[in-house]
Amino acid sequence: VEETSSSAEEPSRVAAGPAARAAEANFEQHAANGQEASCFSSLGFKPEFASLNFKPEQAMFMASRSADFSVLAEALQAAAGHPHAALPIANYFRFMLHHGTDLESQLCDAFDLLVSSIRVSDNVLRGAVKEAFGVVVAKGEDIASAALRGRGRQAVAMPSQPLSVAAVASMRASPSAHRISELLLALGSEHRDITFLIRLLQGTQCVSKMTVLSALSHAFAITRPPCLKEGRAALPRIHYSPQGGQAAL
Repeated sequence: VEETSSSAEEPSRVAAGPAARAAEANFEQHAANGQEASCFSSLGFKPEFASLNFKPEQAMFMASRSADFSVLAEALQAAAGHPHAALPIANYFRFMLHHGTDLESQLCDAFDLLVSSIRVSDNVLRGAVKEAFGVVVAKGEDIASAALRGRGRQAVAMPSQPLSVAAVASMRASPSAHRISELLLALGSEHRDITFLIRLLQGTQCVSKMTVLSALSHAFAITRPPCLKEGRAALPRIHYSPQGGQAAL
C-alpha cells in the first residue's frame, strides 16, 4: 500500500462495506436520540470517539490521560454497546499511538489485560472489597456488584493519582487483597471503572481475543506510530485511494 509522510493531501476515508456503513449509521442515530453507548462519557459524550471518523490526533484535551485505566474502561464500555466491538478498541489503540508517553509498555500492558486468561481468585477479590469498602461479599454473589454497592456508600474523593493500566498489570504478577483494595480506592466515581477492573482481574475477556487482535492491527493500519529516533510524532497513514486504505485494513 503506497503512502507518503510528506504529502499535505488529506488522508482518504477508508471505505466501509454496506453492513458496516449501516451499523455505523444506526449507532450514530441512536446517539442522536440519546441512546448512545457512553464512550468516554466522563468527558462528555462525543459520538466520533466510537465512529470511523475518530481523529485521535485532535483529542489533545485528553492526551494526559493516555495511561489511565479509566480510558481503557471507557473504551470497553463503548465496545459493549457497539455493533462492531473492534472499532472502539481500535480507536483506543490509535489514541495511545498518538498520545502515549511510554508507548511500547502501555500497549503491552493494555493488550495483556485484554487478552490474558490469568485470573485472581474470588477469595482474594472478596477480601479486597471487604478491606476497601467494608462490604462482606457472600459466596456466589457478583463481586463487581458488591464493590459498586460498597463504593456507593462512601463519600467519593478524587484520587490524587489516577489509576494506571500499568499499575493494574503489575499487580497481577503478585496479587493480594490489600494491593487490590488500594487499586479500588484509587478509582474515581465512575461505576464502569470498578466493574471492568473486577472483570479483568477475574480473567473475564470483556471482548474476544480476536476482536482485540483485529483492533490492534487496524490501529497500526490506520496510524503510523511515532519514531523517537527521527523525532516524528504519530501520523495518519495516507492512501491514494479508498481501495488502498481498505486493502491495508
